[in-house]
Amino acid sequence: MQRRGADSAVPGVMTSTTFSRPARKNSDARKMIGLQAVKFAREEANGSQVTDRKTGDVIFRYLFR
Repeated sequence: MQRRGADSAVPGVMTSTTFSRPARKNSDARKMIGLQAVKFAREEANGSQVTDRKTGDVIFRYLFR
């Protein structure tokens, strides 16, 4: 059995990906569309009416009766 030293490394393949400006621009456009969708969803959620449920009151009344 052969032992390797601490400074020896297993050879491998290293790749790097570079994006051209049009690809980056397309990515930025997709991010903006996603952010606009999140903004719209938050506005819709903040504008909707909800009923205030006091679940804790019901539970504590049951426990302490």
